[in-house]
Amino acid sequence: MKKLLVGAMVGGLLLSQITASKAIQFAGWTQQGSSNTFTWTGNSSGGGTLTASAPFLFTVQGPPTHFGSLLAPGTYMTTLTFNASSTLKAQDLIALKAQDLTNISWSFKLNDVSTGGLNGKIILANNTVGFPAGTFIGAQNTQTPSLQADSTIGNAVNFTSDIFTTLAGATEQVYSYTYSNGKPGPGATQPFHFVADPFPFDFQGYIQNSNFSASGTASANENAVPEPGTVAMLTGLAISGSVFGLRRRRK
Repeated sequence: MKKLLVGAMVGGLLLSQITASKAIQFAGWTQQGSSNTFTWTGNSSGGGTLTASAPFLFTVQGPPTHFGSLLAPGTYMTTLTFNASSTLKAQDLIALKAQDLTNISWSFKLNDVSTGGLNGKIILANNTVGFPAGTFIGAQNTQTPSLQADSTIGNAVNFTSDIFTTLAGATEQVYSYTYSNGKPGPGATQPFHFVADPFPFDFQGYIQNSNFSASGTASANENAVPEPGTVAMLTGLAISGSVFGLRRRRK
């Protein structure tokens, strides 16, 4: 009985070794220069768009085995293209001004010649259509916002990459863009300024035009695969314990 129990316990340990996972931040990015290349264009009917095209420094965070990365940990030159939009009205939640975005696509393309044959490849991209695909949110009217998307809370997130070769199947995909240096765009008097509907107490409206610079991070849940020797040892222990227990029961 003890051997059978040991076999079951070791089998459970083996299963936990194979299926164990951990959420990790595997990448980050910062805009080169301080120009406000992210443009939010509000729509008085309730929607808005967020666009950008700019050079970014993209950091691959170690160890190099994360998601089958073809690049060593380090910082690389990339070009970001970014497009997001929503037809939904923004919500005035008293302390938070939130605009759910239903379409988001962005990609970082390597323009770093030091990467050799990888130059021109997509280091990280996201392309989602859903409700919501992410939320453009800020703390107060005069503070700059962030963009948050997290698959664990129902956001549509879909990472793809030519560099992180095993990323597509990762769970708990999360990314964020933190905006700074906000300036009012045409027709606006304050950065990230919420304009309420004329109807009282509906807490809806739109966000006026603003321009920002940005930085960001990406995280995902990577399955931890044990070393082959560990798998073999645990499998052997589990089988031997179970077989011994069966023999004792037959006797």
